[in-house]
Amino acid sequence: MTKTIPSKSILKVYLLGMSERTRMTMQMFFDRHLTNHCKITSAVHEAHVVIVDGEGYQAEAALQKHRAEFPQQ
Repeated sequence: MTKTIPSKSILKVYLLGMSERTRMTMQMFFDRHLTNHCKITSAVHEAHVVIVDGEGYQAEAALQKHRAEFPQQ
């Protein structure tokens, strides 16, 4: 199942495996540069895109768990 994004919609992004500090940095970047295009969501089932911190602590386990629960993302 692939999610489609209407042309005038805001892309919803879920952050996986990021520290609170990294989340805040990403939020600041999105707020400053991508306000009308993207927003970070805490609801993984609503996300169009998932950004994974591949270098984070236990990143591989978090990604495997996410893929098992949400194979369409």
